[in-house]
Amino acid sequence: MLSFHTLHLHGRAPIYAQIVDFVKQAIFTGQAQTGDPLPPRREIAAQLGVTLNTVQKAFRVMETEGFVRTNSTSGSELVVTDAIRAQIARELTEGLVDGFIVRAHECGLTLPQVIALLGQRWTDSD
Repeated sequence: MLSFHTLHLHGRAPIYAQIVDFVKQAIFTGQAQTGDPLPPRREIAAQLGVTLNTVQKAFRVMETEGFVRTNSTSGSELVVTDAIRAQIARELTEGLVDGFIVRAHECGLTLPQVIALLGQRWTDSD
């Protein structure tokens, strides 16, 4: 069962979106797989100290996006197809790159400078 103990809420995004992103990150990193159950919504709300409505909104988003299925008798579970995994990977990596580009522009870096720095850091990390 996916644990929400490591989710640390911040003020930069709506709480429901942070819950959705947390689940997507778990899917992206392989910590969560198809069939993994999610804790009951009331439990998540109590654990995070948020309203039940906030958690329910997160679940509606995840159900609409297709990676959470809810059964009235057995609760909610993850549904991770190859297409969903690819969409989540694309979304998260594009967000990471977009954030990096914004910061690089704010620092006044040029594309050649960024490429050179990335090449150097990439080599250093091997």
